[in-house]
Amino acid sequence: MFLPDCSLEDAAVKAEQIRERIEAPSGNHGAKGPASLGVFSVASTSSNSAGSSALLVLTESDLALER
Repeated sequence: MFLPDCSLEDAAVKAEQIRERIEAPSGNHGAKGPASLGVFSVASTSSNSAGSSALLVLTESDLALER
């Protein structure tokens, strides 16, 4: 999930809210499951090409999930 113009702190709060909703039992189905979410911030600069920025996002996302 991309949250442009969102601070790192606000993104962490949103991630926790999403994790809690995923892990909470569902009303109709009674199902729940574990969730692992990570957040990171990347500065937008004109020197980053679109391709390298996309790769950075994917790489940092994977690393954030492992923390």
